[in-house]
Amino acid sequence: MKVVRKQRDADASRQRVWEAAAVAFAERGYDGAKVDAIAASAGVNKAMLYYHFADKLTLYRAILKDMFAAVGRATTAVRSAGGPPDVQLRGYVDAMVRAAEARPHFPSIWLREVAEAGRNLDPDIFAELRGVLANLAGILQAGSRQLRWRTVDPFLIQAGIAAPIMLVLATRAIRTRAGISAADSDDLTVLTDHFTRMTLATLAPKPRSAR
Repeated sequence: MKVVRKQRDADASRQRVWEAAAVAFAERGYDGAKVDAIAASAGVNKAMLYYHFADKLTLYRAILKDMFAAVGRATTAVRSAGGPPDVQLRGYVDAMVRAAEARPHFPSIWLREVAEAGRNLDPDIFAELRGVLANLAGILQAGSRQLRWRTVDPFLIQAGIAAPIMLVLATRAIRTRAGISAADSDDLTVLTDHFTRMTLATLAPKPRSAR
């Protein structure tokens, strides 16, 4: 019983560290987030933080990898389920929207990391990114083979999906302060529908007269 309680306490403290670090990285970036402040916010000492994570960089990368691993699993499930390419594409977009929504810290962290040329990323994170992109490439190839869509670089399509999702979710506080209505943009189904339509419009074959 004591072992179970000890493990439960350890799991709880790890989760508090994770959540405190996610907030700190989102608000201050990797360099601005301080280990002392993260530990204090989590209600643990630095020794306990380092018990769970070897150092700040390990903690930061774990938070990033969690997002990409979740998107990877969800988009792999979409591909495995099969169906028409447009249905798979909607599932792919929805997986990204919901993974980001479930991790409200992530859009801000990722936008900061992109602005810094991904200097804190490691091979494991790049592997997760490639896996997600491979799932999208498979969907696009299926649509192209069926002559539904034109051939487009999967990375360009990914950028056209991921970037606006991150921007919309990361700007909630700004939109609130600016008094900009956010009713539609806070509805995940609306977001998925919107970005799916945008992507399908990009993929649509050019009219014959324009070729």
